[in-house]
Amino acid sequence: MHKVVHDQASGLRNLMCLGQPMDSKTEPSLEDLHRQIDGLGFMSFEAKLDLLNIPMISLLDSKPQRAPLDILNANRIVLHINQSSESIKAAYAIVKLLSKSLEDRELGFLIQASSETKSKIIFHNIKMAANAFDHIHSTYLGCLVTGNTYISAHNSDI
Repeated sequence: MHKVVHDQASGLRNLMCLGQPMDSKTEPSLEDLHRQIDGLGFMSFEAKLDLLNIPMISLLDSKPQRAPLDILNANRIVLHINQSSESIKAAYAIVKLLSKSLEDRELGFLIQASSETKSKIIFHNIKMAANAFDHIHSTYLGCLVTGNTYISAHNSDI
């Protein structure tokens, strides 16, 4: 379905040929990415995101490595968080910031936690909060168990 309403930033990007329309089917979704990353090393995952031009914001210390303004133009974003309350609050703050735009957004969550079960609980809670915004779509990308450098992205019913 073609989306008629875009925010001003999207329209300006399209007029200046700086971005693809949000409903473009040429880009893989974060769901597609989820199917490809199980067992992938973290450095390889970062390289894959760079190749696909998907920004990843690290919220491990609750302060984004990139300014949030960098992500306002992206329709697919990965948030790397951990189980600390500060990291989770920072992730929700970004969800709220992105909700002010009328564009559909895909947010992927890579969660560093003590166990995969804990990471799925964290994602479930964030997803429930993000569901208040119809145009924010959350995807569980996987878990980096503390002390491990390989991503566990098993299929789940989250």
